Amino acid sequence: NSNEPTETPSATRTTKAIGNKAEDVAAEFLKAQGYEIPHRNWKTKYCEIDCIAENATTRYFVEVKYRSSANQGGGIAAITPKKLQQMHFAAELYMQKYPTTKQQLLLVAVVSKDESVELLEVI
Repeated sequence: NSNEPTETPSATRTTKAIGNKAEDVAAEFLKAQGYEIPHRNWKTKYCEIDCIAENATTRYFVEVKYRSSANQGGGIAAITPKKLQQMHFAAELYMQKYPTTKQQLLLVAVVSKDESVELLEVI
C-alpha cells in the first residue's frame, strides 16, 4: 500500500544520530572504567560539553569524536585550536556552576566504527 510509511535505510543515518551513538558508547565505556557520569550533553546558550566524567580525584570534560576509518585521522586531529578554546570555555562555565577541588582535565574519546574507544588527554 502506497500510504504506508517507508523505513529509512540505516546507511542514511544522520550525523547527529551517529554522534549520539558514539556518545552512548563513550559514556558506557567510561562507566565500565569506574567513572561516574554526572552530565551528558550539558549545554548553555554559548557551548556544549558532550560528557562529564568523574572519579575520586579527577573531573574530565569529554569531547566525543566518531571515526568510521583511520583514514579520517585520529580524533585528536579534529580538535582544532578553536575547538580547544571552546572546550576550555565550556569547562570554565561548568566549573562556575559545579565547583570542585578535583583536578580538571580535557579528554577526547575517539569512538571507531567497531565501537572501540580510545581516550586522549588534551592539555
